[in-house]
Parts: sequence; structure tokens; C-alpha cells
Amino acid sequence: MDLFGAHKALELFRGIDACGEDHRPCFLQHQVDWITGCIAHLRARGLTEIEPTRQTQDEWVKYHDDIANATLISKTNSWYMGSNVDGKPRRLLAYIGGVGNYNRQCDELAANGYQGFAMT
Repeated sequence: MDLFGAHKALELFRGIDACGEDHRPCFLQHQVDWITGCIAHLRARGLTEIEPTRQTQDEWVKYHDDIANATLISKTNSWYMGSNVDGKPRRLLAYIGGVGNYNRQCDELAANGYQGFAMT
């Protein structure tokens, strides 16, 4: 939902999140609720900005890639892997670890005070 150094608002369906084209309805409400809770957390502390640390982002990307690379989809030549653009790094465009796992990880981040995020 956010990227290190992006300095933008929290966004739905960003980067290598859980929202593949066919999974968006499954994740939409949870992402909206998570972002709403995050904004409330910031406001309660007089803060206005949040972004993941480089380490947190890199850990998520590694986790995402490890799951993707354990599947056959990572072996395909498909736009879903970025194969349609010469020179583009191969990476699965969406998290495929499951709705429940994605939601649980987001909830744990919130419950732990957004540990791994820089806030100002």
C-alpha cells in the first residue's frame, strides 16, 4: 500500500500487493480499513506522514518473491511476470500467499504500532 521514498498518499493496489486483477474485491475492504486505521493512528499522535523503511520494504519484496518463485507461475512467460517488456525484471505482479495471510500480516503491523514504518 506504500513504497519507501515514494512520498505519496497511501494507495490501494500499489506495487506488489495482494491485488491481482481478479482478487481486488477480496482485498479492497481490508485495505480501506487498514488505511483508515493508519490515518487514525497518525492523527492521534499528531503525525502526518508514514512510509515503510527500506528494510521493511526489502523484507516484504523478498517474502513476496520467495512465495512466487515456489510456484509454477514464476516459470511462465507472461505479462503477469513482466515478460512482455524486454529488459524488465521478472517479478510476479501480485502477492499469491492468500487473502488470509495478507490480511493477517497487515493486521499485525497495525497491532504493533506500524513497526517498520517511519512516521513524522
